[in-house]
Formats: sequence, C-alpha cells, structure tokens
Amino acid sequence: ISQISNKEYISNEMLIKIAALGILIYMSIGLFSLSQGDNFLNYYSISQDYGQHLGIFLVESAVGISVFASMLLIYNLFNKIA
Repeated sequence: ISQISNKEYISNEMLIKIAALGILIYMSIGLFSLSQGDNFLNYYSISQDYGQHLGIFLVESAVGISVFASMLLIYNLFNKIA
C-alpha cells in the first residue's frame, strides 16, 4: 500500500476563493433575474429561447465549483491532522 502524500496542490486560501466564486456565480444569476423583474433564478429572464438550458448549466456549474472546492478544502484540513 502506497503512502498518501500530504502535499497540497491548491492552497486553502485559493480553495476558499474558488468556493466563493461559485457562490458569486450562483447569486449573480439569481440577482440578474431579479433585476429583470422576474423571480429569483427564473432562467427565462436570461433568454426566451435557450434561457432554461443556459441557466441550469450555469447554476449547476457554480454549485459544482463550490462543492469541489469545499470537498478539497476538507480533504486538505483532514490531511494536515493525520
């Protein structure tokens, strides 16, 4: 069994910034909908033709970025303890 390296490939400070970026993308999509007079995360305010597809893609990407950064941050913190 090989020993797991405790080297950090991405610093914890950068991971916090990446997670915040995902939240910022998510919130900006919702705030854009509100600024157009629609409900929060109403994707059709982006575009009437393909707004649903683009909105869902952007929101899921933002959530994925935040979850990725959070999970890697948790891994880094547990790796320092061990």
